[in-house]
Amino acid sequence: MNRKKFFKEGLIQIFKAVKKSKEVQQIIPEKIKEVIVNNSNIKNTTEEISNLEPNYLKPKRQTFKNLKHPPGALREKKKFESKCTGCGDCITACPYDVILPLYVDRLNKSLPFMDLNFKACQMCIDYPCIQACKPKALKPFSKKEKPKFGQAKLIFENCLNYTEKNLNCTTCKDSCPVENVVSFSNTKPKFSRNCTGCGQCVMACPTFPKAIVIK
Repeated sequence: MNRKKFFKEGLIQIFKAVKKSKEVQQIIPEKIKEVIVNNSNIKNTTEEISNLEPNYLKPKRQTFKNLKHPPGALREKKKFESKCTGCGDCITACPYDVILPLYVDRLNKSLPFMDLNFKACQMCIDYPCIQACKPKALKPFSKKEKPKFGQAKLIFENCLNYTEKNLNCTTCKDSCPVENVVSFSNTKPKFSRNCTGCGQCVMACPTFPKAIVIK
């Protein structure tokens, strides 16, 4: 066996041996790949080795879905992003720890976001997050105005009323802070357009997976 073939077979065996190891990222640093790529004698090996890598070695783009800005956020996206300094005052002012910072690469700063499918906005009467915003990126509401984060959507096959075929659960309606948003058609919950998308019905829903999602 010549040196080229010996080295190639040896590398493949190493990757096979550590494929299932939880410490593989420490065992095989990225520098090994660089050596392989830069070595003209074994360039053809890189594709074979890549196919042997565990999934957790391959970088994945992290994505976030259905994230919302805090109450009162300026509706025009560019204006909000320009006004918000990323100071975090709204985050510390929130008494329920609903608002979290998320770094936005293209803006080179963090912005406040909420994942209402994970933790609901409690829609405080005095909105301390808005009061804390000095740059005015969060605009106060009028007396009759309510925030609009999104819309509750039903996944009926996950609902207790679907599995039991009876109106056994009204938790979504009971937990909703806005009157007449949730109604029932036989046993099926319905959400009106007056839904604020606060996420309180999601948090209250007793099923897993949840029967409601904020979109």
